Amino acid sequence: MTYRPRRQSRPGLGTRVRRLFEGEERQQATVTALFIGAIVIVVLALIGAVALAWYNDNLRPLARVGTFEIPPQLLRDRVELETWRIGRDQDRVAVALQNGEIDEATATSRTQALQEQLNSLTTDALENLIDIVFQSQLAPAEGITVTPEQVDGLLAKEFAGVEKRHMWEIVVKPIAADAAEGPTGSEQRAALAKAEEALAAINAGGDWATIAHQYSNGDSEPAGGDLGIATANKISDLEFQRQLFELPLNGTTGIVRGEDGFYRIGRVTEILPAGEQAGLRDQLFTRLPESNVRALLNYEAAAAALHDKITNDALAQTPEQARIAVIFIEGEVSEDPTAAQGEIDYSEIVFAPNNSLEDTPPADDPAWAQALTDAQAVYDQLKA
Repeated sequence: MTYRPRRQSRPGLGTRVRRLFEGEERQQATVTALFIGAIVIVVLALIGAVALAWYNDNLRPLARVGTFEIPPQLLRDRVELETWRIGRDQDRVAVALQNGEIDEATATSRTQALQEQLNSLTTDALENLIDIVFQSQLAPAEGITVTPEQVDGLLAKEFAGVEKRHMWEIVVKPIAADAAEGPTGSEQRAALAKAEEALAAINAGGDWATIAHQYSNGDSEPAGGDLGIATANKISDLEFQRQLFELPLNGTTGIVRGEDGFYRIGRVTEILPAGEQAGLRDQLFTRLPESNVRALLNYEAAAAALHDKITNDALAQTPEQARIAVIFIEGEVSEDPTAAQGEIDYSEIVFAPNNSLEDTPPADDPAWAQALTDAQAVYDQLKA
């Protein structure tokens, strides 16, 4: 007998794949492998999403101002600084109420205003930041630079306690014949004219108390307009408050029309500066690094200096002037043609380029000249 060895043929690829799914153990192993693969894919997707979110939160520019890209961290710093400022001012309103400098209604009104500022930070902060960054970029062209010493001064103001000033006022309230309706236009103008007379007397060197007794009809009139030594919170009108606390020693404001329609003139005869308020520095630098705060103050200082320069340059120029005559007849407006007393009837003829009030052609369009010629011809005819 002869033995002949047989060669075993190796199974093909298809056979081997089928064998993987044969038997319960192999099926379980395959399912486990697929499940692990799915988990890996999900984890990679999560890592990618986290990385994208981190990029958007930390690196992706929120806006471009010139060549400067505003990063998210700068906006967060701005919101943090403004939030700290609002909290500081809310605390000061509470202290002023406790000390009897303001009443409950005033405290409530100012607290609500500060809360509104806080609520609007999420929508206004980026736009405001873009504004100050842009203005700071324009400042060097106007010869404006901000020094480290200036930033030091601004930082000191942030941490300063509540300054007190000896303040005086003259208040001219419009006298309304009908208290329910409030002052009319002529009554408002009469009050303004009285305030102008008072300011002229002050500028001529008159005694403040004497002038206050003569012109003022505010609550401080019996004391000659003396408000005593107080913080800014004692001044109810915010614009008048701002101007008083920007005055130099012995300075006098112009006429300030308040939100209540009263006309005020103020003077400061004593300034009691406050030192640094304990705790403010630590509060702020716990929330923000000092270098970040200084960067924001640098932007603000440049923007403020640019605003002041443009304003002062504009005021230094002689503005265009025109002589205007106005006849004003005060009366009730009515749609009833039979109740025409106090009303003014008028007619007008309008000449528009191309006879259209809707479409405005360019300034160099000949239609403008033609409209002017037509208007002049009719005017000459009517005048004749």
